[in-house]
Amino acid sequence: SEVVKVTKKKDNTPDSHSQVYSIEEFNGLLDSAEKKALELSQDILSGNIDIDPYKKKKDTACEFCSLKGICGFDKKIKGYSYRIIGEESNETEEDADDSE
Repeated sequence: SEVVKVTKKKDNTPDSHSQVYSIEEFNGLLDSAEKKALELSQDILSGNIDIDPYKKKKDTACEFCSLKGICGFDKKIKGYSYRIIGEESNETEEDADDSE
């Protein structure tokens, strides 16, 4: 697959280098995704629509957002900052900015 790295052994099972989940792991992942979707939908219905874009390495959610012209997010304004995700998640936003 171009999306998921899987190679099979002769008995048609994934080899040790394949990136696959067991059925239990996949069901756990699916359960977590469903809980998060429910949580987010409840937040939206409750009116919680905070501006909380992510930053991962040099990419930000704002680059892909069709509402960036009207949302008002500006990290120059006190209280606004990116939510750092991925490998940089232990860094502060300022640390991440210094590495650019």
